[in-house]
Amino acid sequence: MDDPINVPERIILCVDVCGEVDSLEFAGNKKSPTRLDAIKNGLRLFVQAKLRINPQHQFGLMLLTTVAEWYCEPSSDAELLVRKINALHSVGAECAECNLSTVFDLLCVDASSAVAVAIDPDLNVARLLDAFVVRACLCARCVP
Repeated sequence: MDDPINVPERIILCVDVCGEVDSLEFAGNKKSPTRLDAIKNGLRLFVQAKLRINPQHQFGLMLLTTVAEWYCEPSSDAELLVRKINALHSVGAECAECNLSTVFDLLCVDASSAVAVAIDPDLNVARLLDAFVVRACLCARCVP
């Protein structure tokens, strides 16, 4: 029997990159991080910690503007993920709204590969297994 607790995760980090993320959170401090800087710091820590727990976890990055788009396909390569997170930047334009249904459209396509087949030789049957759990994490200020 498979242990559902140890199923690897595919975590999709959806990051708002509209112009608002360039604003400073703490006025008056010249070295204050922008919202995007704070998000990037949190994402790096999160990815590295989760990969220490289970190196089979995968992380993908989606950019959120008025719609979602893939920025980095799911991977468990920590160096690649940190490089991609470090390279995140705002698109410069303000986004009045974000169509979050595009996140789910992309996730549904990605999740279709989340099933594996196991052959049980004792019972001579095939069973469908979850190859991984798909999760989405929204790091956004956009309004759905």
